[in-house]
Amino acid sequence: MVLVPLVTGLLMIWLDSEPFARVAEVFATGGLVAGLLAQICLLWSTAGDQRPEDGHRVLRSGLVATLVVAVLWVLEWMPAIWIEGFDPSEWYWRLVGVTAILDVLGTVLVPAFVMLRRVRVIRAESPHTDAWVDAREQEPNTTHGLPEDLWEEIEEIAVASGRPQDEVVREAVRRHREELVAAGAIHG
Repeated sequence: MVLVPLVTGLLMIWLDSEPFARVAEVFATGGLVAGLLAQICLLWSTAGDQRPEDGHRVLRSGLVATLVVAVLWVLEWMPAIWIEGFDPSEWYWRLVGVTAILDVLGTVLVPAFVMLRRVRVIRAESPHTDAWVDAREQEPNTTHGLPEDLWEEIEEIAVASGRPQDEVVREAVRRHREELVAAGAIHG
């Protein structure tokens, strides 16, 4: 679809537009439709895999509503592009503006809610802090796996002391290192 505005844009730039009476209309329509398809792909790639049975009905509804509003916005431009002498009233352009605002709002909010939902799922599925979850999920080959009972002890100490788990681990490693240095087992 991107080829339509590309080719018609090149025709408008390099050729005399007199023999091509509708080149500008095709260019505008092609640009709007290409933008709409890009928006659909963006939204579908971020929120399209949300299944209703997983409690994502609201996100799915937001996705569908945003796509409907986006299509309406493109359709609202068609009379202005294709009907010669089209002279709409002020309310028409206000409607186009409101539709555009709703389109942008949905395009921003739907992916944002998907990302917030994913963060909540990660937190709910793991008893560990975000820093530990991220390190283990993003780079599983670079972090050392710890036994579950050790994670439970770290979490217990973190909760009791009111500190993050990474601080608890860091302090324990530093204390042990100091003991080894004092014993002469390693050099400080």
